[in-house]
Amino acid sequence: MIPALENGLGDIAAANLTVTPARKARVDFSIPLLKNVSELVVTGPGSPPLDDLDGLAGRKVHVRRSSSYWESLEALNRSLGGRGLEPVELEPVAEYLEDEDLLEMVNAGMLPMAIVDGHKAEFWAQVLGSIEVREDLAVRTGGGIAWAFRRGSPKLADVINEYVKGH
Repeated sequence: MIPALENGLGDIAAANLTVTPARKARVDFSIPLLKNVSELVVTGPGSPPLDDLDGLAGRKVHVRRSSSYWESLEALNRSLGGRGLEPVELEPVAEYLEDEDLLEMVNAGMLPMAIVDGHKAEFWAQVLGSIEVREDLAVRTGGGIAWAFRRGSPKLADVINEYVKGH
């Protein structure tokens, strides 16, 4: 969605987008719709035992390259490397796969784990009986979810922010 905004193919990305420094360098964001969002590890029947985030060292995690989860795992890899541990093996998945698609794969044992925003993980855990939301394993905390729009659009920002405040 962000490249589409940059290329003028749209004006607003009204989606569940985590605000990150890398994204803020490319697009503008509305005021947050959600605050203090954590990106959590979600495990299932095919998952290895994990005591802490260091347990992800050397393990494969399937994730969309465009997601904030990818950025969070890259930051975790820098931390792991600084402590002499293997990096998480980031396995890119097709960009059309949504978080719930990945969670369904974890639920079925097709993928060992996924990284998903906590609010989404908690919702899908009510539907998918074999996943476990690991609130103790957050790869990002304190995130904000907002809508994105083309840089340098102050009038559009005003309209979007007024709408977000009321809804």
